[in-house]
Amino acid sequence: MSRPAPLLALLAVALVAATLWTSLAGGRFETVTGNLLSPPDVAADAAGWIVVGDPPASAIAGAGVSFVLAEPGVAMLEREIARPPGIAHVRFAAEVRTAGIVRGTRPWHGARVLLVQHDGAGRALWERPHQLPMADAGEAWQSLQARFFLPAPSARLRIVVGLNQAAGRLDLRGLSLVALVERPLFVWLRRAVAAAWLGLGLLAVAAVLRAGAGVRGVAVLLVAGGILAGGLLPHSVKGELTELARDWRAQLTTALPAADAPAERPADTPPAVREGAGPLGFFWMVMHKSGHVVLFALLTLAARWCWPRLDWRLAAAFLAVFALAAETLQQLTPDRLAHPRDVGFNLAGVVLGLLLAAAIARWRRRHVPPSVRR
Repeated sequence: MSRPAPLLALLAVALVAATLWTSLAGGRFETVTGNLLSPPDVAADAAGWIVVGDPPASAIAGAGVSFVLAEPGVAMLEREIARPPGIAHVRFAAEVRTAGIVRGTRPWHGARVLLVQHDGAGRALWERPHQLPMADAGEAWQSLQARFFLPAPSARLRIVVGLNQAAGRLDLRGLSLVALVERPLFVWLRRAVAAAWLGLGLLAVAAVLRAGAGVRGVAVLLVAGGILAGGLLPHSVKGELTELARDWRAQLTTALPAADAPAERPADTPPAVREGAGPLGFFWMVMHKSGHVVLFALLTLAARWCWPRLDWRLAAAFLAVFALAAETLQQLTPDRLAHPRDVGFNLAGVVLGLLLAAAIARWRRRHVPPSVRR
């Protein structure tokens, strides 16, 4: 490990603090519209809301509705609006409480509050983030909100609230959707912080290459670069890649004989109960979170392979700083946010990698002659 490494780690910690202050302390967004939604009405009147499945059971105070089903089924309200012109970010919020929710057999069955984006052809962009997190919902009112980035293909927004293939009670009030713009000060600060991160990254690459680690150092850089690329890739780009994959699959399906082509989904499937999140979405969620652990374990193994004589505590400190920095950098992207939970997954991968590296080193000491060890 080169001597500038501790200084680079300290600079990275300072930039983590600067990044968090830039994105949180000064306020990244300002609201430019009022609520774009009228309150959902029990009768789904001319306000633009339509009933899917059973209608809401009753109105509640605070311009809200209550959905009640004794058996798993569908009781939802939908409304679709045009994307606000010139707007790239919206904040979607609601107050919810639930009681006795019995979910269906699929991950997307349950109490749902969704903001689904559609492209100009009317196709739902399910690969985009589209739901308010309902994990904290309970019998007490909970305020939920999320910010959504609207990429170029997004033309219309569909709001879906209610019970989807579930039983129980969902109360909802205070539903709101407001347009946001980034503050000019944040834009300039983000550029300055991003430039500082780029400079630090180049210094780190140069330090690794100057350390004479050879192929092993290149392996560390490749794994670290892959982690950063995956973490900073905007959801909008992932959506475009998904669209390319979908087009490729459609072309392949067209080329197959009719007997081998997969059956089409019935055209009259109610929009609110389509398998939008689907097994693919659930599989992606599981793989994405486990990917944090696997990739950082791999990075740790590569680092211990590259610098086997470095004290493991010092190595753990450097890797922990990178784990924190890799997540914090998401605050500078247009449609991603850092999350303490993901930092925890990163650190869990570092711990796993250190344990595996220690086990491998112990095995080598017992079975590999000293003359062939590095």
